[in-house]
Amino acid sequence: MRVSTEKVSPGPLRALRGLLREWTWLNREIARTWGWEDCPWWCNERASISTLAGAVWNSRGIALEEYASRKRKVRGEALGRCDLYFKIGKTGFVAEAKHCWLRAGIRAENLQARVSRCLSRACRDARKNSPSLNKDEILLGIAFIVPRIPRSDVDHVGKRIVDVQNVLEIFAKKKQCAIAWIFPRNSRKLMVAEDDCIYPGIAVLIQRVR
Repeated sequence: MRVSTEKVSPGPLRALRGLLREWTWLNREIARTWGWEDCPWWCNERASISTLAGAVWNSRGIALEEYASRKRKVRGEALGRCDLYFKIGKTGFVAEAKHCWLRAGIRAENLQARVSRCLSRACRDARKNSPSLNKDEILLGIAFIVPRIPRSDVDHVGKRIVDVQNVLEIFAKKKQCAIAWIFPRNSRKLMVAEDDCIYPGIAVLIQRVR
């Protein structure tokens, strides 16, 4: 199976199709602008959220990051922060996100379990925003998945990416998630010297919580 450079499949969240297309374009465009020597996806969770928010604006929506929100706690409610609110067309979305550095070398195991834990944590945190949700808004859990491939696997990066993509496709279908990814050809050997790993691209999974 050949490596898929891009994928956009909104699943049951059809309103997000245009946003996910814009997200893949934006990730690729940022890396291209930086001469394929840097990329937005080897940063942290906040950077990934900001890239998604940028895609919302490019889709003629509106987005608000890290805003104050009433959170459901074990005992009552408390004021906290929500990762992202965005609106596309007439639909508003309230989302919490998590970031997963997915070890994807030849010896990596339990890829699906690690992806599942990341999305489950995002959905759990999203549910805490229920007290501040308007009845016409949709609650989302978002998982950003960034494969890390050891330098020792540099000659097999394509195979490692395909393994990750297969796992993500099966998981998204099982959990009824929206999914998108971007693995540009120019970034398949993009390496961070500090940890001697390759970061070939990024995927996002989005699940409706309510």
